[in-house]
Amino acid sequence: MANMRMVPWLESQKGIFAGLTIEFFAGRGQINKNTAEVQIGLVQSAIDSLIPGYEMKSLAWLPTGKKKGIVGPFDRVGWNWQRKGISRGQYRKHAAVAWRGTDQQDFFLIATERTDAADSIRISTSLRYAKELCQDEEQVEKLVQIARNAWAHLKIRYGYGSLGVTDEGTQQPSAQRAIDDWGDQSKITLANVTPELNEQIARDFAKKVKGAYWLNLLSDAHVKAVGGIEKIDETLPEDIRIEEFKNGGVLIQLAPTPDVENSMDNQGKFVYLSKLLAPIVAQPQP
Repeated sequence: MANMRMVPWLESQKGIFAGLTIEFFAGRGQINKNTAEVQIGLVQSAIDSLIPGYEMKSLAWLPTGKKKGIVGPFDRVGWNWQRKGISRGQYRKHAAVAWRGTDQQDFFLIATERTDAADSIRISTSLRYAKELCQDEEQVEKLVQIARNAWAHLKIRYGYGSLGVTDEGTQQPSAQRAIDDWGDQSKITLANVTPELNEQIARDFAKKVKGAYWLNLLSDAHVKAVGGIEKIDETLPEDIRIEEFKNGGVLIQLAPTPDVENSMDNQGKFVYLSKLLAPIVAQPQP
C-alpha cells in the first residue's frame, strides 16, 4: 500500500527512486516510425506541462544495436537531430529531460523504449518536482492529458501512475545496468529507473495489470475481465474519476493529485480498487 503514503514519508526515503512515475505499455513493435509524430507530440506536450522554472535541457538516445547512448543539449540542433531519428525509427530508447538551475537531480523526464517484450513510454520526475506539481491541480491535469493523448493515438495496452518509491528500488545492480546502457553522462535520464520487468509480465499487460495506483489506464480486455464498466461503476466510490475512452478502455483516477493523503477515506479507495483488480494483477514468473 505504498501508494497511500504521504510526502513526508517519501522525504525519508534515501535514494534515486522516490518521485512520480507514469508509464504506458504498448505491444511489441507498436511504438515505431509510424508513430513518430505522436512521440514528438508527447514531448511537446511534456514541455508545455512543465511547472514554472523548469525547461528542457538535455536529450538522450540509444540507437538500435548500440550498447552506449548519446547525450546532447536540448537546443534547436539537438532536437532536430532527435526528431529525425524518431521519424526514421532508429532508436531503441530516446528521452528528453528538464531541470532548473544547475541541480540535475531535480528533474522531469519523458522517455520511450522498445524492448523484445513490450514498448513503453515513461514520465518520471524527482520528488521535489512531484511535490511542487501536486500543489497545482491544473498542472497535474496536463499530465493526465498526456496519458489521454498516448492512449488515443498509440496502441497502449495498459498504463499506471504513482507517487512513491518503485517496488524494485532496492535492486541497485539492475538499476546500474540500465544506467550504464546510456553512458555515464546521462545518469539524469534514468534517475528514477525501474529495472526491466520480467518479460512474461510485460507481455501479459495485454490482459494483466501491475496493481492499484493513483492513475490507472485499462484496456477493454481488462474491463471485461473485472466484470465490465457497470461492475467498475458499482464497485468504486463516486468521487473516483472513471472516464471511458472513445476508442475503448477506461481511465481510473483515485484523487485530483498523486499526493494522496493517508486518510481512512483514501485507504478505502485503494482497497476497493485493489479488490476490483485482484483477478488481473500480473504475478512474477519463477
